[in-house]
Amino acid sequence: WIKGLPAQALLQLNRAMSADLTGDEEYLQRYSVPYASVKWILMDRPDKRGQFLANPRRHWQHYATRMSGPRSEIRTWRAWACFAIATRVLPDSEFPKDTQQIETEGLMIPDESKIEDMLCLVGLEGECRIWKKVIKS
Repeated sequence: WIKGLPAQALLQLNRAMSADLTGDEEYLQRYSVPYASVKWILMDRPDKRGQFLANPRRHWQHYATRMSGPRSEIRTWRAWACFAIATRVLPDSEFPKDTQQIETEGLMIPDESKIEDMLCLVGLEGECRIWKKVIKS
């Protein structure tokens, strides 16, 4: 982000949210799952200054629906959580979801209530509360 690469910064936040954490790490006492950072980058709209942002909403839709590997369940719900943040922050006219994928795969995008329920169920302690605070602010 500091180097003017917001899309790369969002990918690095994806990576951070994929870390194998149990919730009792000292680091998490100071820094939570970075939903607020995701929102801040999206609200800043660096694409308006000529920086490449891509389509974060579409990215998280694809990321959530193609997830595999370790801890795929929590990583999927974190991707949907970021998708929901992007949906609230970014204009649909400029950052649309992938309607072709929705139609061809019969994809049902979870609503915020479902995302919250799943983060409470499979996320770190307090994670759903943190996400809810970010999404509502």
